[in-house]
Amino acid sequence: MPKYTQLKVNSTINYNSTFSQFLAYSNFFALTDVATPRFLSSLYNMPAGMRVNHGSNQSVAEFYGEFYSNSDLEQFFYLSGLPNATIPVANVLGDLPNNQSDPGGEAQLDVEYLMALAPGAETYFYSMKGYNPTDPVNTTEHNEDFLSYLEIIDDMPYPPLVHSLSYGDVEATIFNASNPGAVEYGEACDEKFMEYGILGITFVFSSGDDGIGGAQMREDVDLSCSQAWPEWPASSPYVTTVGATQMTDKYLPVCGLQYAPKPTAPYDSLPDSIALPMQCTGTAETVCTAIFGGVITSGGGFSDFYDRSLAPWQESAVSNYLRSANAAAYPPTTYFNPNGRGYPDVATYGSNYFIYLDEMIQRESGTSASAPVFAAMVTLWNDIRLAYGLPPMGFIAPFLYSIQATNPDAFNDVVTGDNACSVGGSMSDTSCCTYSFAASSGWDAVTGLGSPNFEIISNLVINNGTAFPNLGAYPAGTASTTYVDSGDDDNDETKSEALAAIVLASVAFALAAAALVMVLIRSGAAESHSAIDKPLMHSAANRA
Repeated sequence: MPKYTQLKVNSTINYNSTFSQFLAYSNFFALTDVATPRFLSSLYNMPAGMRVNHGSNQSVAEFYGEFYSNSDLEQFFYLSGLPNATIPVANVLGDLPNNQSDPGGEAQLDVEYLMALAPGAETYFYSMKGYNPTDPVNTTEHNEDFLSYLEIIDDMPYPPLVHSLSYGDVEATIFNASNPGAVEYGEACDEKFMEYGILGITFVFSSGDDGIGGAQMREDVDLSCSQAWPEWPASSPYVTTVGATQMTDKYLPVCGLQYAPKPTAPYDSLPDSIALPMQCTGTAETVCTAIFGGVITSGGGFSDFYDRSLAPWQESAVSNYLRSANAAAYPPTTYFNPNGRGYPDVATYGSNYFIYLDEMIQRESGTSASAPVFAAMVTLWNDIRLAYGLPPMGFIAPFLYSIQATNPDAFNDVVTGDNACSVGGSMSDTSCCTYSFAASSGWDAVTGLGSPNFEIISNLVINNGTAFPNLGAYPAGTASTTYVDSGDDDNDETKSEALAAIVLASVAFALAAAALVMVLIRSGAAESHSAIDKPLMHSAANRA
């Protein structure tokens, strides 16, 4: 049986025709197999007792009537050995009132881990109805109204610094030119992501739970496996996207080689002796995949809509992946767009989280868990910067790629696993495609740069004076924007001036990133690759 797969046994011993003895049920999961705040803090080298003390704040956004309960949150903190914390009523925003008597697993998971890993941070909760204006079918199976959520942020004088979102849609349904207004909707969201990133606000999105085939893997496997189906906003170059890992004792290719009697291409020329059984000690991270008990499979791949020239900070890392020794095992270039923006950017643990929901202990899995874990880290890094009088991090993806190139120990490299499969509780209800993206040394299209080493990155966030080119919109030591959109003309003029400055800062930012890429190219660390033309949907179907 794959590790962590559910197994329930009801055994009887028949002594005669009238008597039998029930023995036992096996445990679903051992306690050590479940993710908790303490486990995650230890895994990612987060110092015990760390708290937010300098004004850094954060939020989650929920759609489709996903609510959270403060009483469940209180019990979660108690069972986790953490001080109690709540979200003030004034911090619950959106167009759908939060119904605490009907909490959902998605919302409770997001709130519990965002707050547990960034204790002391003021937290906001956005409750949204869903349905973007171009949604062709008005059901909970379709697209979230991200733009309405972003417009609520636009009306706030002091928006939260970090936003964690565990939702998304298939990119092809968003940028569908045959659907009136669809492309304009997606581009309007991107414009907001860019604007807020430069102003010092970070958007963290989950990469999706159904691997290379996207959310329709649960309904139409043939369609899903006909090509790679990138998810959005995960694929947007203007957000930071998080994939999922799980623990394994086969964290290196050499581990457990008894399951591969002969190396396959491109290593089939290696001697037979390399296939001798090899057991590795301990455990480490691998790609989270349902086929090995992870319940979900980490999303990842390459955008069909965004060219990678829009994300020059990742060009070197992604090109290295595409030309690596493992490239022969990747999908053919007719299956995906090798010139697209690659995602995810990073990954964190995503399997079998302990949560408290509906007055009971439950377990949840997903990149839905990975996103708030990483978002909480960003909140803590922001707080470190605010303590030193530095502005918040804002759009952090370029910083992450730059430190991986110069400080590879800042990330735990994940080198085993792939994203061929869908969500599934067991092997019998998991669908898998022939082609997939595999983990690899350095950046890969399943776990990004790897999982973060919090302590190392903490040192780097205060020793990179030019890494965060925002406008200083948040005064030192505070969490507030310099303009408020009150609807009056004078304020609109102020905002227009701010946006003009954003454009200039963005251009300077892109030029600086491009210059870095050119340096790497000249040093032989990057090279161009040939272009390819490729034609251009999450649970409830859309949650990650």
